[in-house]
Amino acid sequence: MEQEANIVTTTIWKPYKAIAYILLWIGIILFIAVNGNTYWIHSESGYRQGLWRECYNGSNRVIPTANVIPAVGETIPTTPPQQKEVSCYKAVKESWLSACQVLSILSLLAMIVGAVLVTISWFTARPIKRRLTTIGGIAVILSGVLLFAVLVTFPILILQADVYQFRKEWEFSWGYGLGWGVLLFQVVVGLLFLFAPATKEIYFSERDI
Repeated sequence: MEQEANIVTTTIWKPYKAIAYILLWIGIILFIAVNGNTYWIHSESGYRQGLWRECYNGSNRVIPTANVIPAVGETIPTTPPQQKEVSCYKAVKESWLSACQVLSILSLLAMIVGAVLVTISWFTARPIKRRLTTIGGIAVILSGVLLFAVLVTFPILILQADVYQFRKEWEFSWGYGLGWGVLLFQVVVGLLFLFAPATKEIYFSERDI
């Protein structure tokens, strides 16, 4: 009597995309903190700035030291004596800073769109689910590209701004570093959505005795 072999398929759920989904929402919360804080760059002389606001004591430009000699045609700024109390104001309008603000908002929106698409995918059938997850991953990667442009542009062009003149001991602060942390979240989450398997199927045979 011949034995019949039955092919049995077992599907194992992989948690990679679920982990990516949790990291995505954590990244969005951190991104909001990055946009809202004023600690991207700061000086020991009483100045700090984020994307949207700048904080300083007295004036955003300081009085030059006595040994500073202006170049031909250059005007040395003069300001009232600096106060000890630091107050925050809306950042001075600069074209490069406005561009960074726009890119930052677009990056956050792309990240939120990715999160919404992936959330919808949890309640759809497999073909649509996979498609929505892929589009969500692309949106998150695009968000990372935009944020990268902001993080590179900001420190380069802030050094050319008036507020940098005659101030000493400039340092990047925790807000700027947090931005790079969010970028890392975006890269990891985007790659997991695009390439990590959601399930794994194992095939084995059973013989009837």
